[in-house]
Amino acid sequence: MAEPEASLIDRIASYDSVAIVGLAKNAGKTECLNYILRGLHDRGLTPAVTSIGVDGEQTDAVSHTRKPEITLFEETVFVTSESFYRSRGVTSKVLGIGTRATALGRLVTARVRTHGKVILAGPPDTASLRRLISDLGAYSPDVTLVDGALSRMSSASPAVTDALVLATGAAIAPSIPEITRRTAFVCEVMRLPALPPEMARRLEDVERGVVAVDAHGGIHDLGLSSAIALGSAAADIPTDTALLYVAGAVTDRLLATLRQLPQTDGMALAMRDFSCMFASREAFTAFTSKGGAVFVARPCRVLAICVNPTSPAGYRVDSRRLCDSIKEKTGIDTIDVRLNRNLP
Repeated sequence: MAEPEASLIDRIASYDSVAIVGLAKNAGKTECLNYILRGLHDRGLTPAVTSIGVDGEQTDAVSHTRKPEITLFEETVFVTSESFYRSRGVTSKVLGIGTRATALGRLVTARVRTHGKVILAGPPDTASLRRLISDLGAYSPDVTLVDGALSRMSSASPAVTDALVLATGAAIAPSIPEITRRTAFVCEVMRLPALPPEMARRLEDVERGVVAVDAHGGIHDLGLSSAIALGSAAADIPTDTALLYVAGAVTDRLLATLRQLPQTDGMALAMRDFSCMFASREAFTAFTSKGGAVFVARPCRVLAICVNPTSPAGYRVDSRRLCDSIKEKTGIDTIDVRLNRNLP
C-alpha cells in the first residue's frame, strides 16, 4: 500500500506542532510516532518530541503486552523526566532542566547525539504543555511532536497543537465495520464546523458555565457555574436562543436536556474545541437528528489516520480493507505504517 500522494511526513513538517493520539491502548500510536520520526530523519528534518503522559515503556502497564519502544535520531530534541533521562538508551546533551517538579522528577530537555531508545514523559496538564511547546521553539525544530496519552485528547486540542494524527485499529473493536463506525464518529467530532471568527472571538473569554446567543447576536449569561446545572435551568433559556455556548464538557446528559427544548430544531450548540466532547455517538446523533447543530470555536486539522490491524486480544483484521473502509467513511488518508516502511 503506497503512502498518499501528499506524503504524511511532508504534511506534518508543514506545521509547527502535531499531536499523535490513539483511540485506545494498543491502537498503534507508538508505531505511528516511530514512523513519523524515521520519516523526518530520512528527509533531513529535526523534530522536537515530548509527551503529555509517559510513553516508550517496553511493556504496556495495562495489558502487559510488549510495546514498541520510541527511537530517536541524531539532533532530535526531546523532553522527559529526570528518572527516565537517567535510563535513556541514547547519547545526548542536556539543554535545560525545568524548575517545576513532577511525580517523576524535573523535566529534562536534551539533544540526541547518537540514536537510540527513550521513554518520554512530559507535563501533566495542557497549560504546561503549551508553554513547553513554546519554549522548544528556542531550539528551532522543524516540527514539535506531542505523544498523546490514553484518554488525553486535550493534547491534540487546537489550543495546544496545530494539527493531529489519529491512531486506531483492532484494539478498538473486533470487526472492521465497528472500528470504522467508532473512528468515523471521533473524526466527525474532530472536524466539526467552526463558528464565524467574530463570534468565536466574542466567546473566547467565557471560561465557565453556559451563555445563550440570540438571533441578533446578543450574548446572555445564564448564571450557571457549569453545564451540569443546565438541566434545572433549561426553562430559563430564552426562546429566541440561536446558539448555546458551553465552556466545559458536553455530555450525554447535556445533549439529552437540550433535545427536550422546543427550540432544539434550528438551535446550535458550540464548545471550545473537539476535546470538550464527552458525549457518546448515540447521544450526539440523537441531538443532531432532531435538528441540533454543533460548532467549535477552534477547529481542528486531522492530517491522517494510522491503523493497527492487530489486537492485543489476539485477533487481527484485514489491514487493506480497514484502511479502505475508514478512508471511504471519513475522507481522511488512512495508512498502516507497517506496510509503509520504505518512505518515498
